[in-house]
Amino acid sequence: MEQLLAHLVGDYVLQSYWMAKNKKSKLWVSAIHAAVYTLPFLFLTLNPYSLLIIFATHAIIDRYTGIVIFLSRLRNLHFKGNGYPKDVPVWLASLLIIILDNTLHLIINYLALKI
Repeated sequence: MEQLLAHLVGDYVLQSYWMAKNKKSKLWVSAIHAAVYTLPFLFLTLNPYSLLIIFATHAIIDRYTGIVIFLSRLRNLHFKGNGYPKDVPVWLASLLIIILDNTLHLIINYLALKI
């Protein structure tokens, strides 16, 4: 539960509109967001390796959305666009991609905290 709360606070409460808008186009903004995102995890661990993994993977995944799109395409065996057929409403495809993105972050964070 603590890991989930740290993720939610870091990714949704502490992320500004400016970060959300610019993190995909500028690596340095993605790094700022990832640093702010990592702050709540200081309540869970002081292990520098765990924190580095959480920071680095968050910055990379958020900056390069192609990672999540690739997983969406692979999961759905639909290798065009966002990984969903055109008859899937945009709002639903977007929501499912956000869920996939969050799940990927949570898995990595869980493993990082187990180090």
